[in-house]
Amino acid sequence: MRVPDAIRDCAAYIYADPMGHGDRPEATAFFVSVPPETPERPDHIYLVTVRHALGPPNLSLRFNNRQGTAQFERLPNASQWYCHQDEGVDIAALLLDEQYGWLGNVSYEPIPISKFNRDTTYDAVGIGDELLITGLFVSQPGQTRNIPIVRSGIIAAMPEEELRDVCPDGTESQPYIAYLAELRSTGGLSGSPVFVVIGPARMVELNSNTPWEVAAGVGMISFSLLGLIRGHWYQPTSITSRGNNAMYDSQAEGVNRGIAKVTPARFLEELLTDKQAKNEREKRDEKRPPSARPPRQAPQP
Repeated sequence: MRVPDAIRDCAAYIYADPMGHGDRPEATAFFVSVPPETPERPDHIYLVTVRHALGPPNLSLRFNNRQGTAQFERLPNASQWYCHQDEGVDIAALLLDEQYGWLGNVSYEPIPISKFNRDTTYDAVGIGDELLITGLFVSQPGQTRNIPIVRSGIIAAMPEEELRDVCPDGTESQPYIAYLAELRSTGGLSGSPVFVVIGPARMVELNSNTPWEVAAGVGMISFSLLGLIRGHWYQPTSITSRGNNAMYDSQAEGVNRGIAKVTPARFLEELLTDKQAKNEREKRDEKRPPSARPPRQAPQP
């Protein structure tokens, strides 16, 4: 199946201290658009990643600019990011907009919040549905520009109960909800957007009115945001694992079990639509000029 450009164009990379001695790629981030709170204003743009990626100091965003090369820009510290009230939800979002002057030079395709998967009854998606992820491959991030990789997999288990990770020090993490996905997620792919593919499996042409849908032989293929990569499981090679004792992201040598943890998109939507986020967008809208685009139409009942 051919993958539309929008899948990769939403992604960027998070680096630790790129201006210093350690040019360390850390994680993946992606752009999301949210409608304005005030009519006729442009959409708001958020940068989204996993909260645990905000730990190292001096983080920067590496993105593709409109000149066709990669560009670094410093990111604020973790205190300026929005995080979910549930400490078990590993998501962080940063409202960008005009205060970050470099945003206008980013070559990107933000994921509209309307393209988030909202199925809480598990009628629309289920075990075996096809998944795509895009993000950072730390061994080859791209020399002159970002080259996000795309990996595929399937939903292996639905978020039917809370999970807990057993950390290297023997303590348990906060409980959390996640899909389990059969795919090879590595460290740099933490924070990657995960898309569920709905529709025919065989794509024959690329003609559509939206970058998030493509025409296929017997209909349309649509891509909706299922969630983002939280992490994956390693099977340590130096110890014997019992029960859940290997349920943590380990930098030590180990064998990737091939199962990734995916935080559902509904938690990101909760974060972006809570009172604090809405109030902040209203304040920003007061200072923004009207958009050149026609005003949004209210959805029809």
